[in-house]
Amino acid sequence: MKFKVSALMALLLVGCQHDYNLDHSLKKAWAPDLENTQPSRIPYGLVYNVGNKQILYVAVNSGNKKVRNNFLNILIEKRKPDLVLFQGASIKEKLTPERVRINVKGHQPVLKGASATREQILENLKKYGITERDYVLFQTILLMNQVWLHETKTPLELQTKAAHYLKTDPNAEKFGLTYRDLQHWFYEKMGTPLTYQLIQNSEMVAPKDPQLKTTNALQKISSYEDQIDDAIVIETLGQSLGEYNKIMIIRAGSKYVIERDVLHKMLNVSGPTEIVN
Repeated sequence: MKFKVSALMALLLVGCQHDYNLDHSLKKAWAPDLENTQPSRIPYGLVYNVGNKQILYVAVNSGNKKVRNNFLNILIEKRKPDLVLFQGASIKEKLTPERVRINVKGHQPVLKGASATREQILENLKKYGITERDYVLFQTILLMNQVWLHETKTPLELQTKAAHYLKTDPNAEKFGLTYRDLQHWFYEKMGTPLTYQLIQNSEMVAPKDPQLKTTNALQKISSYEDQIDDAIVIETLGQSLGEYNKIMIIRAGSKYVIERDVLHKMLNVSGPTEIVN
């Protein structure tokens, strides 16, 4: 059975009690023109004052860790949030400052992850006919495209890295996956052989289609995954507002322009109170 995006969000958020309208249908599809509407140069912070609540939405570039971490440390020391929500770790985990490389000397906020667990993603991907085996192979392509490509010098080195991952990662190992399986799967999904040139294409797995109309199978899986994770991140923010008055949420740089209409409707505002650089 196929679910529309709005139905999926309803399933994800069922049972949650809050006063915020989390209308995920307002999410935009990423595009260069949309990226050009960023309110400031990344990294930046956007302050939202809503009643007695304050949200500091921080857009960061994951590529430059030193710049990102310095910026976050300065903001935490200066703005003194009660809670810091990080994208990228399970909401079930409590994070330590060392793990997320936050090194503040004074104010120590509560640190929590705000992303979907692997189990939550898999559970919802199954509704779209995507199996765990599909997801493991997709994640391998994602690693090749976004991470390993910058660490390898030749196509053979990239292939060796992917083959080793499939052999040693527990999630891949239980399916007995090989690099040849990856090649066959890619051809089946994309209708073309897996090549180094395709791996270099950053748009190949870009989750830029929230309406899920793309015919690119990898973009479609990435978009499904993005929808599930973003729903849980924003839901976590809404729930946290019931417990904390001053919250910092840290997101990848392009997330704000994609999600700002959802955030603004949720908070019943037309824009941020202040921009922080």
